[in-house]
Order: sequence, then structure tokens, then C-alpha cells
Amino acid sequence: MSVALALTVPPGDADALAAAIGRLTTDRAERERLGRGAVARARALFGKARMIALFKDVVTQVVGQVASAEGALADAALSQSR
Repeated sequence: MSVALALTVPPGDADALAAAIGRLTTDRAERERLGRGAVARARALFGKARMIALFKDVVTQVVGQVASAEGALADAALSQSR
């Protein structure tokens, strides 16, 4: 089941935008539902646990690349010294 997380209007359609804004000014339940959905989405996308996991992945990737580059440099230095 798909739940709308926002009111959408066609680009450039000022009347549709005005109607959507008007709907939100008169429909408290809709405002609250959309607000709860937005908070849940923001927490899912940018919550502490997800940000830590993403940061850990980046650090692991960078450390792996640095180690690989250092290994390549060490190999090059060994081959030049022979």
C-alpha cells in the first residue's frame, strides 16, 4: 500500500498550488498526517544509526584505498631498489 507523503501539483499550475495550500489550511488531519510522514521519512533517511553506518562504510572504503595505494607505492619502491 502506497501512502502519499506530500501534496503534489503540476509545475507552473498556480491554481493547483493554491488549492493544495488551501486544503492544508483547512484539513488539520491531513496536515498532521503529512507532518508525521515527513518526520518518519527524515528519521529513516538521516537518523543517527543510518548516518553512523554510512560514515563507517565511507571510512572503511577510504582506508582500503589508502592501504592499497600504500602497498602499490611500497612495491614500486622495492622494484626500483633492485
